Amino acid sequence: MRIAFLILPILLLGAVSAAAEEAALPPEVALSKAKLTGGRVEGLEEALEKTREAVAHCVAVHGGLTGDSGRLDVQFLVRDRGRAEGVEVMRAQRVTEEAATCVQRLLKNRLIGTPSDDPVGVLYAYKFSKR
Repeated sequence: MRIAFLILPILLLGAVSAAAEEAALPPEVALSKAKLTGGRVEGLEEALEKTREAVAHCVAVHGGLTGDSGRLDVQFLVRDRGRAEGVEVMRAQRVTEEAATCVQRLLKNRLIGTPSDDPVGVLYAYKFSKR
């Protein structure tokens, strides 16, 4: 009997930690093609590509995906100084509000690239899928 009382908690802990690892696993992140308004931004694709790992971390740490896939639509302006200004998450699908806020903060004032005009509007999406 004593052995059963010792083994059962260990088995339960293993199941809980496996579930916690799965929940904390960052999702795969893909980027949609950005839609630009008012000009071009040199270096935009490279700058956004560099955010993928940090965005995946935001989602993993702040609730993960609530389904097999998810999406965040993001918009901001790039002005003369080349930074993201007025960052807004326009739509969040199967991603927690906390994760969306984390992404918004991550992008705020981030160096994006050189705009051809002042300002240039940028709209794109992060698309998530479970690993």
